Amino acid sequence: MPRKGKHSELGEVYTPPKIIQSMIDELKNEINCNEDDFKSKTHTWLEPGFGDGRILYRLKEILLSYGHSEENVLNRLYGIEINPESCKKGILKLYGEGELTEITNQHSKVRRWRHSKWGDVDNLVCSNLFDYEHNFGNTVNLFGNSLFEIEE
Repeated sequence: MPRKGKHSELGEVYTPPKIIQSMIDELKNEINCNEDDFKSKTHTWLEPGFGDGRILYRLKEILLSYGHSEENVLNRLYGIEINPESCKKGILKLYGEGELTEITNQHSKVRRWRHSKWGDVDNLVCSNLFDYEHNFGNTVNLFGNSLFEIEE
């Protein structure tokens, strides 16, 4: 996808690592989120425009530092991304190198992939946010750069 300046034609913004860490610090300190959310083995995390996966990847690192298994963490990180190329990059960032095969039902508006090592990736999808229906469980922590006021 061609990019113009800092934003692509789809309005994508790839958040720098320093800003990601500031967002997570703010999440821990200011917003209704505490250490229990990170310690929990059942809380899920949703980024409604996950781009190339860099914010979810940082969350993955933090959750792994709390002693959660990689499988547990990957099963609790959710992302929705409208750009298929960014979506595939994000899947590979979180799940690691491997081959991706599209497994989308031809009648579905939601595109999905299978990772050669991890199998079907149902939690990171390519879709318009409003076309994606999923039950995220009892506790969902909504996260992403669109939820923060970012000054450049």
